[in-house]
Amino acid sequence: MRLTRMLVALIAVSLSAIGCGAEAHVAPDDSPVVGVWALQSYSGHPLPYTGTPDGNAVNTATAGELSLSSAGGYSLHIAITRVVDGTQTSQADWNEVGTYARTPLGLSMRPFDVPGTVFTGSVVPATITGNTISFDQQGKTLTFAKR
Repeated sequence: MRLTRMLVALIAVSLSAIGCGAEAHVAPDDSPVVGVWALQSYSGHPLPYTGTPDGNAVNTATAGELSLSSAGGYSLHIAITRVVDGTQTSQADWNEVGTYARTPLGLSMRPFDVPGTVFTGSVVPATITGNTISFDQQGKTLTFAKR
């Protein structure tokens, strides 16, 4: 009888530990975030967004996309045209790669993070609300919608 109670207690403790351990080690489902997200707004404005003139030059963000891989990497591309004295002089696109991890509210993005090296940059928090991802990039809020 004593052996049976000890065995039942041991099984109960073991099952409890297994259940807690399984919950603690299960990664969140990344499938809703994996894929391509299209830039919808730049600093709260719809595209194309023309920035503040810098002397006789002005930059306009015309399009963009955020691609999130199932392996935890991302790439960010924003198409930017530069106009000087009324003439388009160049394409000043912004390109960035990095890694990301899921958080309770969205993502934790690590720009220019190279696997196998020590990350020395700043982590960029991104929030996911419904079908959008938003985060600040160099003082501008970028909002993307899933394609």
